[in-house]
Amino acid sequence: MTSFINSDIQFATNKTIKVVINDTSSVLESGHKDRGMLYDIWKNIREQLKDKYTFEEEIVKVRNYNKLVQMIEQGDADIAIAPFQVTSDRSHKVDFTMTILESKDSIIYIPKFNKLELIKQLIKTVFLGPLLILFIFGFLTGIFLYFMEPKRFPKSMSKGMSLRRSIVITTSTLFGEAGSLSEETTLSIKGIVTLYLIMVFAFFFVTYVQAAATEKVLDIRKLNTIDRDNIHTKTLLAPKGYSIAKNIERLGAKIKYIENKSLDDIIDMYIKDPSIADGVAIDYLQAKTREDPSIQLIVNEANLGFKEITFAVSKNRVELLRDINQKIVELQDSMQTETICKSYMPPGASYLCVK
Repeated sequence: MTSFINSDIQFATNKTIKVVINDTSSVLESGHKDRGMLYDIWKNIREQLKDKYTFEEEIVKVRNYNKLVQMIEQGDADIAIAPFQVTSDRSHKVDFTMTILESKDSIIYIPKFNKLELIKQLIKTVFLGPLLILFIFGFLTGIFLYFMEPKRFPKSMSKGMSLRRSIVITTSTLFGEAGSLSEETTLSIKGIVTLYLIMVFAFFFVTYVQAAATEKVLDIRKLNTIDRDNIHTKTLLAPKGYSIAKNIERLGAKIKYIENKSLDDIIDMYIKDPSIADGVAIDYLQAKTREDPSIQLIVNEANLGFKEITFAVSKNRVELLRDINQKIVELQDSMQTETICKSYMPPGASYLCVK
């Protein structure tokens, strides 16, 4: 009985903490072992708790986060520094710190739109209608110009040629070339009024065509985005045991889980052959550091679910969990967490750093 009590006391007073630091892009910066977004936050916490605990750190590279949870559950580690998302299954095995950063489920992918198809769609749905209107109004405004300002044409020019010339001038104006319309005017009051009426109409007509074309391009490109409405038609790649993929799978996506390959390996595999899937399921914080517009590798911005990033702590380390949570609050109150995060995140994603 005595030995049991002594053993329990020894466990309670043990201040040596085994820390595993998972070597991923959101923890350690690529090529570094001493800096990174989540590691810098951990270093601040560690520094403030150094007088109370002795931290023994080990850098690991674990592809399946469930194995990190297993290490903690089995007593091989007391805390894991990794971008954990809380799941029901994991919460039965380990405790999680309070939220450190916000993130969201996302997809990194190469849009599969064909430029030739894009042009065909633009011609069919945007330009054919306005072109027809352009020639009709070019013809009508040409007749209008001919009768409103007949003296702008030389007397040597026949009436038929003058009318044709008038139609060509107004049609050119609707295309955005108004030089002849303004330069050849007689400067009579009626001629100037006619000129301004045609110019105003041409301005709004050209503006409309440009706006319609831009809107259609965006609509066509949207067909290549992945959102909640079409996620059920998509096939995505993901490492085995990746919680992001599980979340997206609930929305209807088909996930191809790949064993014994890291997230970077899977993304490289996808880049080499985008036909194997529609993209790779990935945490947004990790995705933004891998985005590469030069090869059209982009991050999906649609809302597929926001998540909280935490660290995992052993259920036997209740006091440690309480102390870490307190330090996280202090870092957030002093805005140090936000400052660290923004130093690594691109401006477009820095809103996730505010907590």
